[in-house]
Amino acid sequence: MKIAACFLDEGREPAVVMASMTGSMRLFDHQTEATYPVPGGALGYVSPGLPPAVGGWAQSEHRGNRLLISGVPTAPAGSLASVLRGVVASDYKHAAGALQSLDGVFAAVFWDALHRRLVVVTDALGVQPLYMLRAGKSLLLASELRAMCASGLVGVEADRWLTLGEQGGEGGGRGHHHGATRPGHGGASGQGCGE
Repeated sequence: MKIAACFLDEGREPAVVMASMTGSMRLFDHQTEATYPVPGGALGYVSPGLPPAVGGWAQSEHRGNRLLISGVPTAPAGSLASVLRGVVASDYKHAAGALQSLDGVFAAVFWDALHRRLVVVTDALGVQPLYMLRAGKSLLLASELRAMCASGLVGVEADRWLTLGEQGGEGGGRGHHHGATRPGHGGASGQGCGE
C-alpha cells in the first residue's frame, strides 16, 4: 500500500491536494485510492489491488482515529492485528510507543482525532520509504516522491547529474535536505508544522 498525508497553510484544499498525491501513485486500473479529511489536512492511500489475505493490513478507523500502514510490520509478540486494533483505538502517545515496538519493513501514519496529533513511524532501518517535506507551515508525507511533485506545492526541475543514492537538487546532484523522519524513530506533531 502507498500512503500519504498533507497539512496545509496556503489556502489550498487539503482533500484536493491529497487526491492529486494519491492519483499520482495509482498506476493501474485495479488499484483504488482513498482520501480522508482531518482538521487542517488529509490522509490518503492507494491500495495494491490485492486480496486482503495477500495485501496485508492496510488501514483502519476508530472514532475518527485513522491508521495507515505501508509495508509489512510484524508484532514482537502476539497478534499483529490485535496490536494494530489497539493502536487505532488509542491516543497518539500510546500509538507512538506501540508502532515503534513493531519489527519488519513498514511506514505508518496515525491520526489522533481527539488530540489532533499526527504520529509518523518508520521501520528501524528506514527500508520502507516515507518522504517528508516541510514548506512554511505545510507538511507533506508520502511513500513515493511522485506524490510530492503532484501536490503542486513543490517545484520540479530536472537535474542532469542525479546518481543513485543522492538527493536531487542544486549543485551537481546533491540536494537540500528538507527534513525527514529518522529511520526507526517516530514523531508526533500537532496539526500542521508550525507547532
